[in-house]
Amino acid sequence: MGFNMGLAAKKIISFSMTVFMLLSVIIIGFDKTSAVNNEIGDFKGYNTKVIYKDNKIYFSALKDKHLYIKELTSDNRELNLQFEEKIIDFAINKDIVYTITRSTLANNSYFLHKSDKPESSENFYFSMYSKPNMVVNSKGCIFLLNSKKSVCSLDMKGNIITDNIVSANKLIDHKGNTYAVSYDGICKLSDCKVISKYAYDKSYNICNISENYFANDNGEIFEFTKNVKEIVDTDNTILPYCGETNKYLVSYQKNHLVGYDKSNGDLLVEYEINYTPYYLTAYKDKIFTITKNQSTYSYNVYSESNVFAEENSNDVSENKSKLSFKDYLINGKYIFVPQGTTKAIFKKNIVYDGYTISFNSNRRIIGTDEKVTFSGNKKNKTYIFIVLGDLTGEGNINTLDRKAMFGYLLGTKSLTKAFLVSSDLNKDDKITNIDLVKLERKRKSLL
Repeated sequence: MGFNMGLAAKKIISFSMTVFMLLSVIIIGFDKTSAVNNEIGDFKGYNTKVIYKDNKIYFSALKDKHLYIKELTSDNRELNLQFEEKIIDFAINKDIVYTITRSTLANNSYFLHKSDKPESSENFYFSMYSKPNMVVNSKGCIFLLNSKKSVCSLDMKGNIITDNIVSANKLIDHKGNTYAVSYDGICKLSDCKVISKYAYDKSYNICNISENYFANDNGEIFEFTKNVKEIVDTDNTILPYCGETNKYLVSYQKNHLVGYDKSNGDLLVEYEINYTPYYLTAYKDKIFTITKNQSTYSYNVYSESNVFAEENSNDVSENKSKLSFKDYLINGKYIFVPQGTTKAIFKKNIVYDGYTISFNSNRRIIGTDEKVTFSGNKKNKTYIFIVLGDLTGEGNINTLDRKAMFGYLLGTKSLTKAFLVSSDLNKDDKITNIDLVKLERKRKSLL
């Protein structure tokens, strides 16, 4: 990266910066304007996104030289920024907005502005050989990721700290720290180096859903620990339908808000809504959904206690409703049933007073990965069936299941989460040759 300039060039840039700062930055600021009917505004042709930062939720709209930000967790906080140059990226840290604009002084040159000090000397010029993306950590250190996947860091005076810390696909915030997502892990960054690396070997796009959890676009939610522990598989929920309330991890699935247990990922309860959110997030005891009608955006706020009521998986009572699975093993969102179990037998062996029951297929015999939903008073509970050893979803164990497990062990076949659970016949949380032997014995015993 070429950040050093000659004396003449520095004088030109210094003069240009002075003129630029006097003419280009118009700061309207955090105005006290309250939302009417939760409508955010009309942003036709804008790029919009929702940001979770410092335990606050921001809606943003960005187009060319204009940036609009509204804090949803405080109805009366809005920010409008208008620049003379095109906005490349922005970041928020401690209610301060940092904005990168493209400079006309030279190719691949940029200005960075702090919205709280539009005329400050802390606004600076820098050069980079490709368009930067930015994260600002709690100490005010600026991390930039360019299109060549290199991460560098600057201080608030524009001085380079390190010009190539690590290669990465994305930068994210977590509790005021900056993390670079690489192809084989998540690297925690200091001012100039990687100080620790978290094991995460999935090359999916990821986003933060809170200060404790992140999600990928394969529908999995992870706890941000040293080992990046998987908590929930949300059944291929697509980002950004994730959030964290005081009690629940929340996502959206098929016209329902879905609440999961944060400690073990158990599916606890669902709440029906009659629309598909443009975005979903959560804060403390509130769930926020953003809707989009053409170019107009609005947001709805739900109370955690109003939409979710925690229930016990095995024996649930709600007024005169009762749901009990005493004859079957329940593990989180999974119901384990024997091979050959029909839907009629399953319904006969459970209690679901006050609920209606529905299955996601018309097959007579229940197979692995089939779903059953119990609906009552807008609160739905969905479970996934597991038939141990059934890796094809037929509900029976045969040579096709042996072939599927053998292919998985060889690395030539992939299995979805439910079929991986079904493959673990010795229940040691691993799929090994021992499970293959047990599967073959079980298959032969049923002949």
